[in-house]
Amino acid sequence: MTVTNSPTIISRQAWGANPLVTPAGAIATPTLDLWLHHTGGAGSGAGYMRSLQQGALRGGYVDLEYTLVVDNRDGAIYMSRGPGRNTAATGGSTGGVANNARSHAICAMGNFENETPTPALLDGIASCVLWLAAQRAIATPVITGPHTDAPGNATACCGRNLIAQIGAINQRAAGGGGGTAPAPAPDTGGGPLTAIASPQRGNPAGRTPTARPVPALGAILLENGAALSGDKPSGANRVWTSSDAAVQAAGNKLLDIAPTIGADGRPDGRGVVALFDLGNNQVGTYTLPWS
Repeated sequence: MTVTNSPTIISRQAWGANPLVTPAGAIATPTLDLWLHHTGGAGSGAGYMRSLQQGALRGGYVDLEYTLVVDNRDGAIYMSRGPGRNTAATGGSTGGVANNARSHAICAMGNFENETPTPALLDGIASCVLWLAAQRAIATPVITGPHTDAPGNATACCGRNLIAQIGAINQRAAGGGGGTAPAPAPDTGGGPLTAIASPQRGNPAGRTPTARPVPALGAILLENGAALSGDKPSGANRVWTSSDAAVQAAGNKLLDIAPTIGADGRPDGRGVVALFDLGNNQVGTYTLPWS
């Protein structure tokens, strides 16, 4: 199997998912973390995907957990909840943010406390990493670690034999298999990037409330009556800057802003997402509701 950023992914319709469109909630992307899981049981193919989903539904989940699932037998990749969706796979929290809200999850079919991962599985997982990076779903094309290493989790997942291969998987992804590397983060040296209008009514002069990033100042300027949670007065307008002590200490630069996205993948009018350069090709995200 070839490692690529455009692998064949077996759709939910093809494997018989119910419902065909996942009802899982949306999360801000790109995420900082990508965790590796295993199913912990024996099985393979589309029938096993349906069985896993049925078990998840019986357990009270809205859908089969995980972003993508990879078959140990042949490296086949199955769409589970897909990118930009809460995976419900990784409990606990990091920095006060729930892990499921700031991560994606790849799951391997099998129990790798006992089983040996096949070369096809390793290539399939590496291709998932590259594909997620190409979709801008993850900030960096690497697996952060096994489920057991996620803060707040007590589990043997994804099994000692697969955990031992995470370094090799990341090396395969770095090699790229001839695929095209994802584009770098946008340059922050220029002027304002994305301007976003709030759903609020215009001010008395009829101007639309607007938020726009000012990368040089690390701030979001709010004009014409726009207001975000945590902002402060600034002349005739308001301004938002990060109150995160870690961001301030590191001098992380504001890259851009984006609208918050709903379950249908479209801007939902709740607010904006501020994107910060954390270094090492990682992007931090802060969701800011309109106020």
